[in-house]
Amino acid sequence: MRTGRPTMNQTISPAISRIRGMTEGCHSRAHGRIGHPAHAHWQQSAYFVGMLAIILAAALTADVKPVRSEVTTALFKLVNGEGFMDPKKNDALQAILARSPKLDVYETAALGTPEQLEAMLRDDPEAVRRPNNFGWTALHMSAFGGNVANSELLIRKGAEVNVRAKSRFLNTPLQTALLTGQYDVAKLLIEHGADVLVRQAKGFTPMHEAAILGRADLIELLLAHGAEINSMADNGSTPLAEAIRGHHDEVAALLKSKGGKVEPTPLEEIQAKKKER
Repeated sequence: MRTGRPTMNQTISPAISRIRGMTEGCHSRAHGRIGHPAHAHWQQSAYFVGMLAIILAAALTADVKPVRSEVTTALFKLVNGEGFMDPKKNDALQAILARSPKLDVYETAALGTPEQLEAMLRDDPEAVRRPNNFGWTALHMSAFGGNVANSELLIRKGAEVNVRAKSRFLNTPLQTALLTGQYDVAKLLIEHGADVLVRQAKGFTPMHEAAILGRADLIELLLAHGAEINSMADNGSTPLAEAIRGHHDEVAALLKSKGGKVEPTPLEEIQAKKKER
């Protein structure tokens, strides 16, 4: 797989070659100075092992792009290069799961049973809050996978409902649930305090996600819990603008009926409404 970065072998092999060259030099100098080949060989071996340990430690902590498993790759399959697919409707993923592959704790959070996840968390309790190699917590994963039971389990065990992903998107579990249109998980998260006004990178809110999907049920859920119908992203886009862009006519009509606008609400109007209250 080409990643644009050196592989572990590419990182270590040149260094080992350099160490060998250095130790050969040490061997020659030691032999001439002490006159005992066995002593020189011991000195060479000790030096080589010590330096190799240093190189290996450095390589193992290097910024090497993580390789995703077959399961995770299929889980994040895009539809038409844009939105994500609901895992339950992802035939490629389901075919892989039918072979009973070994899942890590994050994949189990998304796709496994509460019993499987509970067992893994007993062995690794820190995994409840620790992000994976692309910055998502187990709750981000269970939300994305639409796994209500595992989401409930993680919340009971102390998972942060409003935790931000350590990625460039800075999204919360509610927002990852909305990426694949998971109503039941979204409802669960909101009932446990998920912020419906949260803005991820570039200012997109849960309302934008629901509108992009064309999901009236998600829009109604969010509005019922205090979401702003005309929340504005950094580029000025509103939920209505996103619904129109996605050709979701029924959702666009719903948003308009509730006061949705294509253009963001002027600041003066917002301030006037606040004074009226």
